[in-house]
Formats: sequence, C-alpha cells, structure tokens
Amino acid sequence: MLRIYFQPHRWLKKGFTLIELLVVIAIIAVLIGLLLPAVQKVREASARTACQNNLKQLGLALHNYAGNNNSKFPPLSTFAGNANQSLHFMILPFIEQSPIYQQGLAAGGSNVTPTSTTLVKIYLCPAETISSADGISLPQGNSQTGVGKAGTNYAANHFVFGQYTGTVSTAGVWSGGGVSYSGTSSLSGNPALCGPAKVGVANVPDGTSNTIAFVERYISHPGVGWWYNDWAMVCNQDGNNNGGCYQSANYPILWNGQAAQNPPVVVNPPATASVQYSIVTPHANGAVTGLLDGSVRVMNANISQATVNMALFPNDGGVLGPDW
Repeated sequence: MLRIYFQPHRWLKKGFTLIELLVVIAIIAVLIGLLLPAVQKVREASARTACQNNLKQLGLALHNYAGNNNSKFPPLSTFAGNANQSLHFMILPFIEQSPIYQQGLAAGGSNVTPTSTTLVKIYLCPAETISSADGISLPQGNSQTGVGKAGTNYAANHFVFGQYTGTVSTAGVWSGGGVSYSGTSSLSGNPALCGPAKVGVANVPDGTSNTIAFVERYISHPGVGWWYNDWAMVCNQDGNNNGGCYQSANYPILWNGQAAQNPPVVVNPPATASVQYSIVTPHANGAVTGLLDGSVRVMNANISQATVNMALFPNDGGVLGPDW
C-alpha cells in the first residue's frame, strides 16, 4: 500500500535571527559612515564653486559698469538720479537685475524698502548660513538700523572704491591716516558719498590682477554690535561722518588702524565672534576673493597681514609674497 508522509511547515522560510539583524544594521551603519564624509565634501565643493562663480560675475559687472562710465569703477556709494545708490546697487543692471535697479531709482534710493529688503542670490555665498536668517541681517549689539535688510557675503574693497588717507609700504606695512567720508548725511545730495573711486580700469598702479575687489564677510555679527553687511545700504546711512558705513556692505573692510586685521582671514568662526574687521569665510580651504581683473582666487588662513595689505591697496608698489 502506498504510504504518503507529510512534514508540516517544511516549506516555510526560516527568519533572520537577532544577531543576523544586528550584523546587517552594523554593516549599513559603517557604509553610511563612509559615505557621509564624501557627500559632505561634494556639497562643500559645490558651494565653493558657486561662490567663485558669484565673485566672477561681480568682477565682470565692475568692468561692464566701467565700460559704460568712462572706464571708471563705481564708488562705494553716491547720490545720483535723485536716489542714494550703493556700489552693489549700481552694478545691478550688469548682473541681470535691472528690475530691482529700476525699483530702487523710482523709490528714491537703494536703501529704501522694498529694495533694501530684496535678496539678490548672486550676493550670497551658499555655504554661509550662520550669520543671517536666509540672507536677512539679524539683530545685534547696540545698533538696529541695519536689522532686517538684505545682506551680502561680498564686501567691496574700500581702498579701491572709496576714500582714505595713509599708505601701505612696499613691505606691506600700514602707516597713518584712515578712512574718510564726504558729506554728513546720505540725504544731503552730495554727489560722491564715500567716493568717487580713485581708480579706473587703466589706472591701477599695482595691476588689476594684483588688487582685491571683493572679499567674503559675515552678513551680521549678533552680540558684537554695529556691523551689518547690507548690500543696499549706503555710506553715512546713520549720518555719522566717521562711521557711516556700519550698516553697509561698503563698511571699510579689515579696518583696525593697521589696514588688515591680524590674522586677516578667519575660517568659519561663530557668528558672535569679533571678526567684523576680518575676511570671514565658511570654506575650509580659505576665503574666495574676487580681483579687479575679474579673476577669482582663494586666500588660505595662513596668509600674512603684509600680503593682504598689499593686495588691498592699488598703489603700494610691493611684490605680493609667496603666500599669495
């Protein structure tokens, strides 16, 4: 007689044991740990490339502006066309932002709402996220004039686009003088507030490739006081002839009586740090810097004060050091 044997549940697949699950989880964790640094490096490289492109576009905008203005670079700020105008405002038509420019002219100035609160993407470094609220300046210290304005991470070189007294020697040593402002109020109608620029395309004694146009800065400095890197605010916004650029991206960069802060380049400090006179960058390999010829380079955190001084001043006659 035929006998049939039946073994129940033999067809069922055996499940993972707890140890096997833990091993799988551990392997996944190791793989994630290996991938995250690589992903972070890719993000950093992408943000740095975008920052370099921004500064490249600003350098080209300066030259396009000069091409329409008798080969002269724009001043830090001015009063023209019945409107106050910051340097960043004056170059808007040359970075394809003419609507914002026309809006500001119609409103009576770049420092008037809504122009002063309008974010311009090209003025922001995508890697810098701690010194503002998505590009809008934060409250800080003892001044509120610049709070809530649209900021920029790219400050113009006061020693090219503004007025000053004093010199830097061929060895990069600063002596005498200081930053000067013309006019006592941005509403005075003075045609050349904090300007006009002393140099033009063909009048840069040290050469446009050896002279800084823009550097990286924090937008605001919570807890420090006074300093806002607001792109639309003009010099003498607060009516103070000796400190009228505190709320402006045109505040004299690196100014502490020795021209360049020492150390001149600071990498990723907290927003509350007293770095308002420094070149401040979120990029680990150094500060992205735009030069007057439209080129872009990176200054590492070990660059000397003397070299930065010589790169800031357009007429010191010094030879930039090997750390440049």
